[in-house]
Amino acid sequence: MSLWEWKEVQEVLLMTEEKSKWDKNVNLINEWRDKNKDKIFDIERNDWRETGKMDLDRLCDQYPDIFAHRDLPASKSCMGRGICVGIGWEELLVDLCNDISLLCKHLSVMVIADQVKTKKSTGFLRFYCTVLSQDGSPKEQELRIISSVVAAAQYKSRSVCEICGKSGETGFPSLKRPTVLCNDHFAASCILESGKNTFDCMRILRGHGVIGLY
Repeated sequence: MSLWEWKEVQEVLLMTEEKSKWDKNVNLINEWRDKNKDKIFDIERNDWRETGKMDLDRLCDQYPDIFAHRDLPASKSCMGRGICVGIGWEELLVDLCNDISLLCKHLSVMVIADQVKTKKSTGFLRFYCTVLSQDGSPKEQELRIISSVVAAAQYKSRSVCEICGKSGETGFPSLKRPTVLCNDHFAASCILESGKNTFDCMRILRGHGVIGLY
């Protein structure tokens, strides 16, 4: 066999090997999709943040002083739109509200939430509030103390899946905006994009190590 013929054989073998890997990866993705239809549904329905807003209304009942502006019209307070984050951050918000309530008693101040949302540009929690004394005047020094607690919760949101509350990180293949997702919801988001570009889907999933592709 000549050198040229041997190179041709090598190219054919390489192509065959790559085709085999491709087929295996497609099968792995399809198997994962079948086993995780609920995760696919979470991403596909695309209203999980709205659902979270309704579910998280109960926090307004648990902490009426903090969410005193909840019943105001949206034209007067952003809290009129509700708590605009996914249900996965419920525990994060409960812990934050508990900390704020304790600090309010210790510092003799009132904390009123102005807006609670997911920051579109980062996908992280944003909790905007006003700190007032008992007579209603601003309390700048106490605001700095409250702000440090709020900042800690906002920072923690970077590693909590906004959909289910598991450990996560920022990703947004099919969500069109940064969102903190666990491995499973990240994979579901990637797979929803596979109809557009299977190669890109595999590249992202392989780099993320979610499904264990070849």
